[in-house]
Amino acid sequence: MSDVWPVRVIAFVFIAAVGILFSVFFLLTIRDTLRRVSGENRAMPADYVWLFFIPVFGYLWFIYMVVKVRDSLRAEYHSRGWPVEGDFGYSVGLAAGVLAIICAAWSWVPSGFLLAGFVLGVGQLVCWVIYWVRIAWVKARLGSPEARLGSPEDLEGPDDDARRCAVCGTPVMPDDRYCWRCGSPLP
Repeated sequence: MSDVWPVRVIAFVFIAAVGILFSVFFLLTIRDTLRRVSGENRAMPADYVWLFFIPVFGYLWFIYMVVKVRDSLRAEYHSRGWPVEGDFGYSVGLAAGVLAIICAAWSWVPSGFLLAGFVLGVGQLVCWVIYWVRIAWVKARLGSPEARLGSPEDLEGPDDDARRCAVCGTPVMPDDRYCWRCGSPLP
């Protein structure tokens, strides 16, 4: 019996590491998507996605983030004159967040209901992956931030400093409220 616990610890550490790795890649997708939204349309700074890693708070932050991403994308589509197609994964993202909270609460239920917890966990994982794929598709459609800025010659001129972030020096659009690279507020 004493030989079993090291295997369980190693398995737990491996599963946790894989989960954190996938979460980082997911949050990079969300952050980069928000960076491709112009500053006037961004409902939250892009680097606030990392608040997801705060224990317990992260469950609620995920739902908040899903709402803000939807609002940002809706505003960006309107400002570009694009038709808004669907809800930008809002409903499936909200389902993933709610199922994550239910799964966390379910982990406190006695082990007699293990199968139901497993089914909820698989459902949460499926919703999360679908949301991730939808956001990645929208990110690709929005294009890169550099593409929004135009050619380097467009950035030259007497007010060149006004088009750069004071913190990191990254070129920004005149209507941006936050730097798309470092998330700093712009004047």
